[in-house]
Amino acid sequence: MTRRVFHCLALCVAGIGIAQPSLKAQEPTPVIPPLVVSPDSSATRITEKPVAFTPLEEAQKLYLMGEFDQAIKQYQSLLHGGSDDAVAYAGMARAYLKLKQSDEAYAAASKAVEIDPYLATAHSALGEVYFRQGQLYEAQTQFLFPFKLGPGDARSYLGLERLYRASFNFMRAKVAIDKAHELAPKDPEISGDWFDTRPLPERIQAMETLVDSPTNFYSRAEIADVKHHLEVLKDQAQHPDRVCRLVNGPESSEIPLVPAGDSDHPTPYVALQVAVNGAKSRLALSTEGSGITINDKIAEKAKVEEIVRTDLEGLGKQNPPESYVGFVRSIKVGAFEFQNCYITVVQHVAPGSFYDILQGTISGGLFRNYLVDFDIPHARLSLLPLPKRPETENADDARMDSSDPDAAKLHDRYTPPEMSAWTQLYQFGSVLAIPARINQSTPELFDISTVALNSVSPDFAEKWTTLGGGVPLFYGTNGRVDARWTGKVRLEFSGFYFDTPAETSLDLSVMNNQSGTQIYGRIGFEVLKNLSTTIDYRDGLIHFDNGQEHH
Repeated sequence: MTRRVFHCLALCVAGIGIAQPSLKAQEPTPVIPPLVVSPDSSATRITEKPVAFTPLEEAQKLYLMGEFDQAIKQYQSLLHGGSDDAVAYAGMARAYLKLKQSDEAYAAASKAVEIDPYLATAHSALGEVYFRQGQLYEAQTQFLFPFKLGPGDARSYLGLERLYRASFNFMRAKVAIDKAHELAPKDPEISGDWFDTRPLPERIQAMETLVDSPTNFYSRAEIADVKHHLEVLKDQAQHPDRVCRLVNGPESSEIPLVPAGDSDHPTPYVALQVAVNGAKSRLALSTEGSGITINDKIAEKAKVEEIVRTDLEGLGKQNPPESYVGFVRSIKVGAFEFQNCYITVVQHVAPGSFYDILQGTISGGLFRNYLVDFDIPHARLSLLPLPKRPETENADDARMDSSDPDAAKLHDRYTPPEMSAWTQLYQFGSVLAIPARINQSTPELFDISTVALNSVSPDFAEKWTTLGGGVPLFYGTNGRVDARWTGKVRLEFSGFYFDTPAETSLDLSVMNNQSGTQIYGRIGFEVLKNLSTTIDYRDGLIHFDNGQEHH
């Protein structure tokens, strides 16, 4: 439209004051010849020829097709001291990340930066590796470096979006992903994150396209997850009222905690009494996630409406239990009622596994409109008013910087003065993490979980303590877990420390793959049962209190 208006203005202005010849009694000169197809049978046939890609383009094509091993081989064939070496190493780093080989990815990305310290894609690739390793500050440094030299590249914006989202800076995340999509709309990871921010019809269409796509860029497990999520979104599109909302609740409240198990199935965890569609249950209270999960016995009593079969992959070496996403009209907890919610139901669990012993879990994130205090020493869940956010925020800046005006409706993390000493949380999917360390280690990301026991990943444990014999009868979501004892551990976090003669060491790769970053251990129930743990799920802040001076 703009181009058309420009041509009109140019012609009209040029014609002012110039005598125009008369066309009367003149035959206009034809400028478009008549459409004629020659019947000549001797015409030469055009044969289709393949498009010629450069070696770098061929490697990138293999990467986008999900042929990561072949892409790495193609990139390696380019490494002959040429000017494209840094680009090839950056591409190799991303392919290694898709293969979950972070050490090889780190070596390749570091080499890319070494060869060309001013190449934006080299720095963003190294930032992606740092993010996968849980080194968030180092990742941020690499993602921001290209902006010192120019506008940055699309992957720099993608990396920043993921960092901002993990740190509860949702407005900044929206601005960043809009910029990334503007620069590289065909990048599958960028378009995936961007469509997650779009209206429901666009998200459904994008997910349908992805499911029908021939690419192997995403694993079968990832595509299965997309299919499950797609069915839930379609159900929500057909039933717009199915948005889980708190319909009544006081300004503040205290709800008693009860043992999560019973005399036949003892467990150390605590629980809330919950009515699901009127069916009474005792659900273990979890710091993680934002909803509820119940077993099939409670689901049958509650007459849960099944929406889509899904997977429930967790810790354990036995097969994952069968599960489905279901819909319920009512969830009542104390004086609170949530209506029109999707929940997860687990079926056919392994004997002795988590959901064989427990009736289910309920997340403190369900009460995110409150400050949520997990006061386990006093056996109560306290729900308190959230602090007020400033009336004026930088919405105008977001509207100016983002291609999507919806960014102005989002908010970034706000820390009120009275909460300045609180610890910043980081969120990766359902995982909530804070910096912690064992013995004399560097601070690393540890998961906070009231429905898990303390644990340390094997590599981290081997570096900073000792590894001993196996732990008998250790069960997770998927049944028996291979675990080992460590030596003495001093766990330090948020101004507290906790000494123990031994911790469990177990493989956390399932959680790491789901979260997209490295979680080095868990601060579990053994520690949290001694503390009052208050979480601000809105702004990602956490505070621990043992009722005494810190020791």
